[in-house]
Amino acid sequence: MAKLEVRRYFAGKSANECYQAILRAVEKAGYAIFKKREIAFLVLCDGSLDNSAININLMVPFGSPTAVTMNISGENIPEDRLSAEADRFFSILKKELG
Repeated sequence: MAKLEVRRYFAGKSANECYQAILRAVEKAGYAIFKKREIAFLVLCDGSLDNSAININLMVPFGSPTAVTMNISGENIPEDRLSAEADRFFSILKKELG
C-alpha cells in the first residue's frame, strides 16, 4: 500500500476557513466523507483513483501559519499517482479558499 503525506500552507486563512473549504472541496473532488470531527478540523474520506479505492484524511492542525495536511493511501497505486491526486485536491481547495 502506497501512502503519502502532503502539507500545504494557507497564510492569512483561519483554521475554520480552511476546514469549511475542505468540506466543499471534498465534494467537488468526488470523495465521500465518512467521518467528520469539527472540533479537531478533521475529515476522513474515501475515493477512487485508477479504479482502485483510496483513503484520504484531511486535517487542519492548530498553529500558525495555517496548514492543511492530507494523508492519502491506496492499494496498487504508485506514489506519483497519489501525489498527482493530492495536487488536484489542493488546486480545488485553493479555489474554494479564494
